[in-house]
Amino acid sequence: MNQFNLLRIKSVLVWDFYSNWKKYLRFFIGIVIVLFAAEILTMFTYISTELPLHVETSEIMEDTMRQSTMNTAFVLTLVILIAYWNIGASMLTGTLKSKQDRTNYLAIPATNIEKFTARWLLCVPILMVVLLAGIFVADLLRMLITPLIGSNSLPLLFTHFIKTLGRITNVMDANSFRILSTLICLQLANHAIFILGSCIFRRHPFLSTCGAMLLLTIFMSIVVNFIVGLDISIEFPFALSEITLSIIIWTVTILFIGLLYWLSFRIFSRIQVIQNKWINF
Repeated sequence: MNQFNLLRIKSVLVWDFYSNWKKYLRFFIGIVIVLFAAEILTMFTYISTELPLHVETSEIMEDTMRQSTMNTAFVLTLVILIAYWNIGASMLTGTLKSKQDRTNYLAIPATNIEKFTARWLLCVPILMVVLLAGIFVADLLRMLITPLIGSNSLPLLFTHFIKTLGRITNVMDANSFRILSTLICLQLANHAIFILGSCIFRRHPFLSTCGAMLLLTIFMSIVVNFIVGLDISIEFPFALSEITLSIIIWTVTILFIGLLYWLSFRIFSRIQVIQNKWINF
């Protein structure tokens, strides 16, 4: 059997979807509910505010409040999307909880790399499409409900979200772009950590990974404070420019992400029918 075949990956995806569609549907409904609640909470001030009787003043205030509310909803939605993106990474082995699930999955005629790739496609790019669809569905619900309670509905947050991302990209200078690219790189590393955590922990992988990261952060803080206490000064023979520093950060982070994915695949490949209750070893 060849190690990598796109047709087999497609078959694994189709099998996974039909076997676990109820879980995915509940997850999607949860996304819609959270996004809908976030929209209602951020738009409550706009909905409940009484505008002045003067027509011109009322229109100016309404436009200002609408823009402010949409921007607040944009930021909150972005935070929710990042959170769900990391939760999705923790679901890489989420359909292999029981012995029967693992037995059925291991019996699929596909290689480990194909199974891992299929799970990655479900938990990363396909999940992003699901998150965007969740924004759109939550928008439709909000636009249907707000007129029923006697309030004017705001424009689609989905459209505002896409346009705002485009505007932010267009107005960024070189320095802002380097900062944003560095933040994205670090978020990709964080996402890879949750993928590794999903392959390691069987019980509550997202919370277990967060706990492990917290303990590691505390340990690293102790080590850094100890090194600072030694009063060791390191001088570089040359100064590093911002571009060089960004390249170094990107290179180190990409190598780190590659290591995390390699470890994730190695652990994923060792999944057996009978395993420890807490970790996949």
